[in-house]
Formats: sequence, C-alpha cells, structure tokens
Amino acid sequence: MELKLFLEAEIVLGEVQDLGARRIVRVMGGKFWSEELKGTILEGGGDWQQIRADGVVEIDTRYTLKTDDGALIYLTNQGLRDGGYMRTFSRFESNDERYTWLNKRLFVSDGAKVDGVVKHSFYEVL
Repeated sequence: MELKLFLEAEIVLGEVQDLGARRIVRVMGGKFWSEELKGTILEGGGDWQQIRADGVVEIDTRYTLKTDDGALIYLTNQGLRDGGYMRTFSRFESNDERYTWLNKRLFVSDGAKVDGVVKHSFYEVL
C-alpha cells in the first residue's frame, strides 16, 4: 500500500462538554484545501471522545465539508490521540456526481491540536 496526500484541513473547535470519561466537542467551522479541492468546514459537527484509563483518547468525529463549487461532503474520523500522537482512519462521502469517487476510497490522517484548532493531513490509501 501507498499513501498519497489528499487534502489538509484546519478545524475550529468550540466548547467542551466534559462528562468524566467522555467528552463532546463541538465543531465550529474551519477550512480545507488541496491542489484540486478547497472549501469550508460547516458549523455543527462534533467530536465524541472516550478517555480510556490509560489516558488515550478515542476520537469519533463527524462533520460536513462544503467545497468552493458548492458540493457537500460528509467526513467521519475514528482514531486515537495520545499526547502529540493523533491518527485516524477517515471516510469521505458525497452524493454529488463530481465527488462520488470518494465513496469508494479509504483515507487515513495525522493531526495535531493547537490552540483550539485541529490541523489534519488526510492521505488516500492507494
């Protein structure tokens, strides 16, 4: 297998609902870009987290991308965060004919949280 950089994103986070071993973090917006694709991340998604006994955070994020050409793309990420380590497996879904090819591909990402913004690099698994 090989990885090919697909796109990069900055996700702005909102308030944290702390439920002890679980947290819910609201997605407030953001942006994404690549050579072929760019746009905004819409407000309203979230990150549902479970904090394990060993301190590792299991992340489950879901939010919507809106491309500059008007298409909507749903993105889900599941993975782990442990200190500076953040890795996810990701799925992009769209019913827009220009982007339905995304429904047939798998992606992974690495990321980092800096001052309330998560920066992700998404890679297509070839």
